[in-house]
Amino acid sequence: MPHAREHLPQAYVWLRPPRAVRQALAQHRDQWWWPKGHHQPRADRLHLTLHSLGPLTDDELGDVDRSLKRARHPRFDLSLAWSGLHERFDLAIACPTPNAALHLLHERLRVCMPGGVHGRRSRWRPHVTLAWNTPCAGIAALDPIAWPVDSFALVRSWLQDDRVEHEEIACYELQEVST
Repeated sequence: MPHAREHLPQAYVWLRPPRAVRQALAQHRDQWWWPKGHHQPRADRLHLTLHSLGPLTDDELGDVDRSLKRARHPRFDLSLAWSGLHERFDLAIACPTPNAALHLLHERLRVCMPGGVHGRRSRWRPHVTLAWNTPCAGIAALDPIAWPVDSFALVRSWLQDDRVEHEEIACYELQEVST
């Protein structure tokens, strides 16, 4: 019996920072003052969402995987240089400085998605979520954190009893830049 779409796990395309970047973000987060009731994702779950694809069937997820395997993009470096509260959502975030390679990767991946799977078409603001439910959090200044980006991942998230479990479906390496 097919599942109703609303009961399917959510699919995403993520950049997952290397361990040193996740640790630096967690240390930065420890310098904030947090209100009662806030929630922080574990350091190993910190990520930057490139595309939120919504609920996908296994067949649709397979189509996305095949499309992403064909995507080509060079490795690049990000600098996470600002943190604060998101202006529309109740989030504490860390943001990279403007980066043409990041925006080009975002667009290339959007274009390569199979027909019917294009993700949400809202204004994209690249960020790493540090915490949720953060009204009036005390913000600490962020010393820039260098992030060498060498891959992206296809992930699906399962909501289970008020917690989310993330399953990495595939990881796609970015290409070395030849000189």
